[in-house]
Amino acid sequence: AADKTVPFDLTNKYQSIPVTFTPQRPVGIRTDSVIISNTSQRQPAVLLKGEAVLGSIEVFTPESITTAVTVVDFGSVFIQQQEQTSLSLKNTGTFDYYLTRLEITGDDADQFSLSASVPNILLVGGFPTNYSIEVDAFTQQSLSFFPTSQGDKTAQLRVIGLDPVSGQPEDTTFITLRGRATDLLVKDDNNTDTLNFGRVLAGTIAVNDGVNDRYISFNNPSKNVIPVSSIVLEGQPQDVALFTLFKSTLSLPAGESDTVRVYFHPLAAMATPV
Repeated sequence: AADKTVPFDLTNKYQSIPVTFTPQRPVGIRTDSVIISNTSQRQPAVLLKGEAVLGSIEVFTPESITTAVTVVDFGSVFIQQQEQTSLSLKNTGTFDYYLTRLEITGDDADQFSLSASVPNILLVGGFPTNYSIEVDAFTQQSLSFFPTSQGDKTAQLRVIGLDPVSGQPEDTTFITLRGRATDLLVKDDNNTDTLNFGRVLAGTIAVNDGVNDRYISFNNPSKNVIPVSSIVLEGQPQDVALFTLFKSTLSLPAGESDTVRVYFHPLAAMATPV
C-alpha cells in the first residue's frame, strides 16, 4: 500500500515512497500499480507484483546457521554410540506454519531419532491447536544418530505442515540424513589381522629386540571417545602363558590411534614354536 494523498515537490530532487506487501489468503500472485499524477497531465505508473505463499520451512544446523541445509551428515560414529545435533526449523513463508508431523523414513530410519515427535494434532473449527510457527520464527528439535551395525546409513526427515483452512497437508520439506557406523580398527604392525611372530628361538627372553615383540594398532575413526575396557589373551592356558600384553585398557580420543605391545617368550623346552 502506498500513501496517495500526500503531495510531493520533486523539483530537482528524488523522493522515495514506501510500499509494503501484506498478502492475505488465498495463495497466488498479486498485481497492482502505483499511479503518479502531476501537473503535466502525464501519469507515470509503476507495476507492483508479489506472490502469496503458504508457510514454508527451512532447516538450519549449528554448523550452518545462515544457509538452509538439505542434508544432515553425522560423519563417522562408533557402533552403539550416540551422536546428536540440533535442528532449527524456520518458517520462511508469508503465513504462520502449522507443524503437524515430523517423520523419519527410509531403510535406516531406526538408526536416527528425534528428541520428541510431533503427534498428529486435533483440529478445532478447522484450525490446528498446536505447533504454530510464526513467520521468520524458529522451533528447535534434537536429532540423534545411534548406529547398531557397521556401514553407511541413510534416511529422510519429512517436515509436514497443515493448511489451516483446508485441513490438508500444505508443505513437506525433505531432509536427507546420513551417517557412517564404524567399529574399532585393530591391526598388527604390518597392517594385517594376524600377529605373526614367525620362528623364535625357544628360551629367548630378550625384550624390545624386534623379534620377540609385536604391536597391535588400535585406531578410532569415529567422532566419539572409545574406551577399551579390557584387552585379554584367550586360548589354551599353556599357549597363553607364552605371551605377555603390556596394556590391558585403552581410551582412544576421536580420530586417534594407540598401540599395545605383545611379547612372545617361548619356553626353552619347546621343540617347535607356537
